[in-house]
Amino acid sequence: MSKDLKDLVDLTDSPAPAEKTKPSAQATKRQRDDAEIIDFVSREDIMKFAAKANQKQRVTSPLNDSTGQTGNVQEESSAKADNLWLKQLWSNRIALRGEPSNSNDPPEDQPARVTATGAEAGPSGRQASAAKAPSRQQSGVTLITWNVWFEEDIALEARMAAIGETVREKGYPDVLLFQEMTPRIHHIMSSASWSQHYSKSSPPPNMRYFTSVFFKKDSVNCSTGSQERMYPISIQARGLRLMRGTVGGHDLLIATTHLESPLGNRDMRSDERKAQLKQAMIWMGNEPSSSNSVLAGDLNWNTQDGDLPLPPDWHDAWSRLRPGEPGLTYDKATNPMLGVRMMKWGKRIDRVLCKLSSLRLQGIQMVGMKRITGAVRYKQERNQSIVELPVLPSDHYGLFVELAPIAA
Repeated sequence: MSKDLKDLVDLTDSPAPAEKTKPSAQATKRQRDDAEIIDFVSREDIMKFAAKANQKQRVTSPLNDSTGQTGNVQEESSAKADNLWLKQLWSNRIALRGEPSNSNDPPEDQPARVTATGAEAGPSGRQASAAKAPSRQQSGVTLITWNVWFEEDIALEARMAAIGETVREKGYPDVLLFQEMTPRIHHIMSSASWSQHYSKSSPPPNMRYFTSVFFKKDSVNCSTGSQERMYPISIQARGLRLMRGTVGGHDLLIATTHLESPLGNRDMRSDERKAQLKQAMIWMGNEPSSSNSVLAGDLNWNTQDGDLPLPPDWHDAWSRLRPGEPGLTYDKATNPMLGVRMMKWGKRIDRVLCKLSSLRLQGIQMVGMKRITGAVRYKQERNQSIVELPVLPSDHYGLFVELAPIAA
């Protein structure tokens, strides 16, 4: 084990505050120098990786896979990091991004199987007791976009149940766009009663987290399902998932994406995000003519990235409807699950971008801001103390959007 990694293991294995040992001077300096970097990779990830290293467990990477499906994963494995332990952590994290996944979910964008009684079966084959979704006179379009947080070790079942409850509270929106889905999260959602009202994109092969589109069976007419296109410039295997359909008589081209994530404050990946957003707009512009287009997801957009480079007639829904309001979807000041820090900052990294013709923006609001009753997480702070924190559905807030028809 390298000395740098050993220092990290020593830090993460420190006793409780009452009997903790003082970190080495080198480790303390590294913590101070890389304080902002730690904000971009969760402390839980660091602790898990250090524990694995301490147990001398070898991390298997797909880079030597005989199938040759190395793609962007190989590039990402060689991404520069500012020190050894961060580089090793990100190598492990990216390996997880590209590992093959095993899923028994239905084929891409296909409804769940139907049992002899007519009730739909979830991916496990068991009969689902889905409550009937409320029917409504369809005239506009509703959608939710949400980064659901791929952290599976923190109250996963409770968090996914809370997301499902939000879907019910919002009247079963027509389209659900999710980022940081994992096969396990997809399975939990697909087994839930609320999701039986939706057709779902399946987990793609060789991905451990990805984007998904759920569209409502009784309101969205989409015969082709969704397709994913991978960005040519990405070391994190990011792409754009698109679907075309009609909702209430309105043609709709809708897409979700998870743009390149920062690798720390020394490597913000700003140029990559700009190139990816430009590519997404080109792809959507090259699609057969649609009167209404929506791109929504986790854009990871930072103030350092500047203004969104949107083509003519495209608008940022939040800026259009709620000018002057911050709309911070990742916010350490209001989301107590993110920890107790002196520095309370937030970012509006989740966006909904629209180019509309027969529809207009009517409303947008953040969702998933309530604590989950009875759920807690334990987090090690930078001073090595362990704190008990509440749990919310995700580390991101979601966005609920309403589009209304333009009056004739």
